[in-house]
Amino acid sequence: MIGLVYAGGKSTRFGKDKATYHVPGLPATNIELAVEKLTPFCQQIVVCANEINRAHILKLVGQEPAVQIICDIPPYDHHGPLSAIIACTSHFSTLQDYLTLAVDYPYSLLYFIYI
Repeated sequence: MIGLVYAGGKSTRFGKDKATYHVPGLPATNIELAVEKLTPFCQQIVVCANEINRAHILKLVGQEPAVQIICDIPPYDHHGPLSAIIACTSHFSTLQDYLTLAVDYPYSLLYFIYI
């Protein structure tokens, strides 16, 4: 199973990038929590970032062997989770199972079958 983390986009709710935000009282940033949450279930984790936060995310989780960081692709790069799904699925030539997680809700999982 492949883990897909929605880490792109903009969020004013956190006052800064939602993926790299560190919620007070939690042990890590949202992106680190998301990757940690998916690790027991997924052989590979694809983090879909945007060009603005990609370098910071790479520093936070890019050293994990199972993690691959990709960017949203035009013309879908400003379409929320759809852009991450399209960017991720374009990397695989066969049907896959995906377990997905948005960084602004690092403890909630969604499950997509065969995308």
